[in-house]
Amino acid sequence: MEVALTFGSLGDIIAICQVAVQLGRAIGIGSRVVGESAKEYQDFREDLDAFVRILMQVVATYQQHEFSPYLDGLDNATKSVINQKSARVDNATLCARIEEIRQLVSDNCQSREEMLDLLGVQNTASENQAEKLEDMSQQLVVQEKSNRDILGLAKDTFSGILEVKALLVQISQTVVNLQVMASNSMFLRPLDPTKELPVILEDALGNELPIPSQWLDSLEWEVFYGLLTGHFKGRNGYDMVLKREYALEESSSGRDLDRNRPLHFCLRKGMKINMSMIFDAGAVVSGACPRCNMVTNVPEDVTVQCTRSSCGMWFRTQKIVIEALEAPHFSQGTDPGSTTGKRSAIVTSLPAEPADFQRVRLVRQERSGLQIDMSEYEGSEESVLEDVSVEKSGEVEWIEASTRGSSGQTIGETYNLDMEERKETGKNKRRHRPARAFQFGNTTIIEDLHGEVDNVEFSKSSVSGSEGEPENIPSGRPSPQSGSESVSPTRRGDPSSSGGSSEEQGETHLERKRRLAALEDLN
Repeated sequence: MEVALTFGSLGDIIAICQVAVQLGRAIGIGSRVVGESAKEYQDFREDLDAFVRILMQVVATYQQHEFSPYLDGLDNATKSVINQKSARVDNATLCARIEEIRQLVSDNCQSREEMLDLLGVQNTASENQAEKLEDMSQQLVVQEKSNRDILGLAKDTFSGILEVKALLVQISQTVVNLQVMASNSMFLRPLDPTKELPVILEDALGNELPIPSQWLDSLEWEVFYGLLTGHFKGRNGYDMVLKREYALEESSSGRDLDRNRPLHFCLRKGMKINMSMIFDAGAVVSGACPRCNMVTNVPEDVTVQCTRSSCGMWFRTQKIVIEALEAPHFSQGTDPGSTTGKRSAIVTSLPAEPADFQRVRLVRQERSGLQIDMSEYEGSEESVLEDVSVEKSGEVEWIEASTRGSSGQTIGETYNLDMEERKETGKNKRRHRPARAFQFGNTTIIEDLHGEVDNVEFSKSSVSGSEGEPENIPSGRPSPQSGSESVSPTRRGDPSSSGGSSEEQGETHLERKRRLAALEDLN
């Protein structure tokens, strides 16, 4: 390639050479980028290198020679070539840079498109989530509205519940008031007539003694006896109450209370107990009122009231059949003084008369009529009933009847009431009355602590004096005798006895059995 060179100033030539060197280097470096013009750029570089060498020689020659028009033309030609090449290099460099920028922009656009797609997906998800949030917001609005409705309904319900509560409180108070009114009402009283009612005890004087219902489950006979004793203290009949000479009967049925049973089994709420003092029927006029002596039809075992308004006394006639028992005896060699212990005479008189009481019971005692002749054990010895005494030794009670023989010697016949044996036959039974001895004519009646009656009958051979009505002799009091009488104990069941016929005995036993059966039915 031939170029016409025009030389200018040396500085310009050096600058142009430096530019050419840099341009060559740039073209060499950028030839890889251009690709197809790489060889051309290499050739151009080699030309430039040769040019530089020539230019250096020219410069060296220029320094040795003066300015010439040829060098000036070479300088101008070089500048033009350099300008052309520089423009081409600039164009090539610009295209490479543009391609590089395009590639970078393409890559950036692709990443931006991917990001845009991702943003689109996220936008879609956000829109879906926004729709869901909108739905949830609408549901919350609906839920809030329903909650407000429910809250209003709950307030109304709570107000209704408070009203119902107040109504129930009022109803309960009304029920309590009605219950109090019903319990105090006389019209509803027949529904439970015995509720909280005490037991009313009407004593023999006509006074009423209430026993609270709270005592009924724990009241015992001994406490009850003590209550009666304290009630009669200082009144008529106190001595009879101490000796328990009274009867207790139920007002509705007229049946006597069984003292062998626990007291709380005999009592019930609201019942009435009538107390009657017991007297001997021989002390009053038979078939008449004991107080005013007004003639009255008095059936046995029935409590009647005197029809006279000024009297109004209640009384009852009762018959007790007493069977004669075989009297125990001692052999002739037995020492009558062998019985030891303190002997006390029972000396008691009747404390009052039947007319002193409002309610009495008249007892008439009869013998069964069976006698056993005991003269074979006593020989021909005559004896007179002298005294009756009570002696206690341990738990065995002895009631001794002393008789006087023909020779004036006192012979003691002791009747053993074995209380231990009676305890075995009647355990858990209470003792209600003390032991007593009664004399009815020629019969001595012995009553032990259980109220059971034994009697010993003596047949009379000679009597001086008159025999009156049967006399009630409390235990320990000597029997009034006028003169001496021959006493012969008799046994029951002996056909030779003169105490009555077998037909009378059968009727007596039959009546007694019927009475016992009736009492068992009542119990």
